[in-house]
Amino acid sequence: PESSDMAGYPPSYSWRFVSDRAPKQTLRWGHAHPTWTFHALPWLANWTSFALAPERTRPPAWLVQQGHLEDEDLLNIGFWADGAAKQWCKFDIPSPKDFDEYLKQISPSVHLFPDSKYYPRGIALMFFSAHDAKKPAESYTTLLDLWDGAKPLRPIVYDGRWFESGEALRAYDPSLRCLS
Repeated sequence: PESSDMAGYPPSYSWRFVSDRAPKQTLRWGHAHPTWTFHALPWLANWTSFALAPERTRPPAWLVQQGHLEDEDLLNIGFWADGAAKQWCKFDIPSPKDFDEYLKQISPSVHLFPDSKYYPRGIALMFFSAHDAKKPAESYTTLLDLWDGAKPLRPIVYDGRWFESGEALRAYDPSLRCLS
């Protein structure tokens, strides 16, 4: 709620801290589909211990005041509290049906999911997995189309363009706040 992007939406659509001593949001809200290396284990242990064993780990008072947190809430708050400035580009595409655009390499005519603070030109989508793959027949049909790939496709779309790699995306927009 640090910008007017969420005006008109119910309050539950935006994260709100209970305490005014809580950290400032440093990144756009990230979905709980993270990937980690072993380097992240101390960070994960620290933040999950605050939720799983607060009486033994002494979490910050502002975190205790917040009350029950789900995994997604806790991970986002941990990133903000530690001042994170980069996050993964969105690699879990909303639906298998969205892969039709990927297969045809259709360039969107609008910015994808923009916001005024973190991604004014929209977010980068990386066609690596689908989130809402709950209908086996539909998912299988999409997979058949993908497996049939006669030619290599560029897997990243951003700002109306397709990119063959994270390096190409970064060269196009070095200010982009996500990692690919």
